[in-house]
Amino acid sequence: MKKAALFILTALLLMSFAACGNTQKLSSEYDESVVLGKAEAVIGLIHDGDFTSVEYMVKDELKSQLSAEILKDVMDPLIDKAGKFDSFGTEKAVGTTAKDGTAYAVAVIEAKYENATMIYTISFDKDYHIVGFYIK
Repeated sequence: MKKAALFILTALLLMSFAACGNTQKLSSEYDESVVLGKAEAVIGLIHDGDFTSVEYMVKDELKSQLSAEILKDVMDPLIDKAGKFDSFGTEKAVGTTAKDGTAYAVAVIEAKYENATMIYTISFDKDYHIVGFYIK
């Protein structure tokens, strides 16, 4: 059930980016350190179990797909299995552009845990609202 929820969550959020092009250099509309800092903050809130604060950061149109309840249902078992958070590894921020010309920032952050390593991919709009969320 939990894998199905993660798949559904991922599929819904990927559909929101279906119209976007390939990744590219981060747009000048974004500051790389802010993008990575915001993504690390989201990951920290997830570790703290503060899914309501994460939901607050999600773009309004996507809150039904990435609600606090959905995040909790998906992330709690993943974090439980991964174990205690150790450190962040490789991080990068790239850009992507929708067909309508809208630029988005995408943070890709490796998070190391005592039993696993997970890759978070978190996308932001120009107001730093979350518009995409994926865990591998």
